[in-house]
Amino acid sequence: MVGRHIIQMTVAYVILAAIYGCQNDNVFDAKVYHSKAWHTYSVEGEKVSMKDAGLVGISGIHVCGSAILLKTSHSSQHSQIHILSLPGLFDMGHYLTRGRGTNELLSPIIKSHAKDSGGDDLVYIFDLNLCSSYCLNLSESVRKQSTALTHLINLPSGTVDAYPYGEKHVVIVPESNDYVCSIIDESGQQVNRMSLYPDLPGIWYFDTLSSANAVDRDKEKLVMAMCMIPQVNILNLDTGEKKTAAVAEDYRDWRKILDKDARQRIYYTGITQSSEYVMALYCDARFEDWVKEQYMPHIHIFDWDGNFLYDITLDKKLKAIAYDESGDCMYGIDINDEIYRYVFQGI
Repeated sequence: MVGRHIIQMTVAYVILAAIYGCQNDNVFDAKVYHSKAWHTYSVEGEKVSMKDAGLVGISGIHVCGSAILLKTSHSSQHSQIHILSLPGLFDMGHYLTRGRGTNELLSPIIKSHAKDSGGDDLVYIFDLNLCSSYCLNLSESVRKQSTALTHLINLPSGTVDAYPYGEKHVVIVPESNDYVCSIIDESGQQVNRMSLYPDLPGIWYFDTLSSANAVDRDKEKLVMAMCMIPQVNILNLDTGEKKTAAVAEDYRDWRKILDKDARQRIYYTGITQSSEYVMALYCDARFEDWVKEQYMPHIHIFDWDGNFLYDITLDKKLKAIAYDESGDCMYGIDINDEIYRYVFQGI
């Protein structure tokens, strides 16, 4: 057992030594803009009540038109997606049970929404375990009080994240010698491939290189707020151009951060977006303090070019966020599964 540990440490050392010689001060291998917020504020959240929903263990939130979608497990119906009306938060139904059958998924992650030609709200869902993407017809599900789910595409093996991109899909795949962003068409064919973290074994360092991501089709941008490195990366999905907004000097220590024995910090843990802005949930806490919930989070607001516009201190420990563009407010789920509304009007 000791011998195996020594071998593993030796291999890790060799890999890191090789990395030292071929990469610069930015793990993203892009020009770095040292960012300090143009404006700083503090805001207080307004607690909003969920009417008769009885939800616990909420892990995700998404605003879709006049509804909020919550990702969790329903105590009585075992559903994973729960819909509440806006602004009243009345219960509109519970959908998508866990399984491999019709209208079931194993680990759904809500990514984005759109409207079809008939005006129905459609939700794009990526299932991490099934490595596939799906479309949930939200409007039809509510009308019939029954899950209306359509399979879209099987994604490349090892995909850890996926987003709609017009009629195509943006997928992120850690590989043995790279960490890749690809664009695939409706038939599953790769039409573009871009390296995110060159020469790094993505499979080895998946957790350290993970990020909260946002995609904008019109702007052709992928924004990645990194979990364990204090920086936000912007990738142009058309040209492959890269840039980085670094919010702390510790971004230079990425080699040490990749060392599993180093003391880790948690930086960005969530993201949401509007047509103009990207809003990232920022903790900046030692891993052990983050686990013990001994920190106070911020919202960092960037434009899609990576300019750091606002640093907003929150009054609640939020674990997931979603922006309501029509109401110009942000909803957040705190560690006690309570929903809070944050109004950004005037900021």
